[in-house]
Amino acid sequence: MSRLTVGGKMPNFTFVTPFEVDRTMAETARRIQGKTSVLFLRYFGCTLCQYDMQQFAAEYDTIKAAGGQLLVVLQSDPVILAAACPPRS
Repeated sequence: MSRLTVGGKMPNFTFVTPFEVDRTMAETARRIQGKTSVLFLRYFGCTLCQYDMQQFAAEYDTIKAAGGQLLVVLQSDPVILAAACPPRS
């Protein structure tokens, strides 16, 4: 993968979530008309990462109201995450 830079276009790639397989970044970004932010964190067991995720979850309605979406990328097994995180509507 090429190096990412601020304001640059992220290459399309396929990924797995706790709730879906074979999802692409392009189709995920197209779910909304606004901007998509991607946050790379370590793993689900990291207490600092959990704190960050709690803070973003608490303000997610504000992000949605502004027309955006936030995606969190973790280095964790999707099966473990599915058991710990119910799907968000």
